[in-house]
Amino acid sequence: MDPQLELVDRQVTLLLKRSDPLAFLWLIEPFLASLQSDPVLATLIEDILEDVANVVGAMEEADRELAVELGALRAEFAELAPAAAFESTLALFDELAEAEPAAFTAEGVGGRAAPLLAVLRELDADTRPTDPGLVRSPEDQLADPLAAWRASRGSVLHRYFRALRSMRAAAAGTASQPSSRATCSMPA
Repeated sequence: MDPQLELVDRQVTLLLKRSDPLAFLWLIEPFLASLQSDPVLATLIEDILEDVANVVGAMEEADRELAVELGALRAEFAELAPAAAFESTLALFDELAEAEPAAFTAEGVGGRAAPLLAVLRELDADTRPTDPGLVRSPEDQLADPLAAWRASRGSVLHRYFRALRSMRAAAAGTASQPSSRATCSMPA
């Protein structure tokens, strides 16, 4: 590892170990000022921020697209199942769909799709037979309109997890490898 980056890493570790929030706040400002005063480190920081913004932006876009599809699945469910039986759950879905989505964390937590998927999962669980004697044959499942709805929900869920894995992999790559612009500007 580059000596400058190793020094930054040690300083960040030291800052994070501080249990007193006031001491942390007193130390963080001069630390950030020293980082920004070094052109190599400033370039690295800018590149990392740009890379993170690109990764999060891609996940936000995927989240918006999935939220639209989940809204369509909610409407389809309301047509297929007795809506009165699920009125409070559908109202929760609508509330979450209209709320401002949470910002994404580095772990991929946030957005609008995850809570909407959780509500649809609850609707799915509430409409599945619980008695083993009520399990239908494969032919009956194909004729069941909720079976097609469940398959559509599963497809959206698969795309959500694929986007989440992609974001996490990109974030891990961003954290472990400096961008090419930063490495080109570093002295040999």
